[in-house]
Amino acid sequence: MTILPTCLVEHHAPQVGRALVRVAERNGLDCSLSAVRCCGAPWLHAGEIEHFTKVATANVATLAAEIRRSGDLVVPQTRCAEVIVYDSVAYVAGPDAEFVAAHTNDALEYLLQVHHDPEREPTSRIVVGAPSRIVYHPSDRRRPPVAGVPGADLLTLAGADVAVVDQSAGMGVTWGGRASHDPLVAVTAERLVERLDAIGADVVVGEDVRDNAVIEERTGVAPRHPLEILADAAGSGADDPPE
Repeated sequence: MTILPTCLVEHHAPQVGRALVRVAERNGLDCSLSAVRCCGAPWLHAGEIEHFTKVATANVATLAAEIRRSGDLVVPQTRCAEVIVYDSVAYVAGPDAEFVAAHTNDALEYLLQVHHDPEREPTSRIVVGAPSRIVYHPSDRRRPPVAGVPGADLLTLAGADVAVVDQSAGMGVTWGGRASHDPLVAVTAERLVERLDAIGADVVVGEDVRDNAVIEERTGVAPRHPLEILADAAGSGADDPPE
């Protein structure tokens, strides 16, 4: 499989990318790193369509070659995977864009598919120990019930009692990152924090890097990514990527 960490994971949460590699390799999946660094969302969401199209065109060419060489593309940021699957196809003409979209996977959805793959040995499936009680915040871009909450499903399979809080953190796409929108983000974020606090849990888990930053800013406690929980529960060893 080919991993596209995206600029958010690469520069703001590299531990999430390392956790994905640990979980994948401990379940027999060979990993290669994509040469693409950004899905192009900053330009798309700012309305700079010409620049986005240029970036997306180059990305599609690179990703198509990598997928043909190393297998399906796996992306730990749901929002970024969505840009590749939907927006790149909308703005980049040609069969390669469709090919890339068809082989692009949200990392948590992909790992859940691995777990349920009947051709895999049961001992290699992703079932590991996890903290007993987890309050789980899915990405705002997750679209249940179509997409569901695969990260919560994985942690449930791992033995955790998972309570999902389906409340926006206020980030949206890049909208929530603008200083002028901070008052509205603050109202939405406080609602989320109230719901997280009301449940109470051993660990707060969030699957979106930017949403997690909002939660940490409001509570002082950094949520953990579900991939980190899965990687920790799977154990560590000399073959793990360096921190």
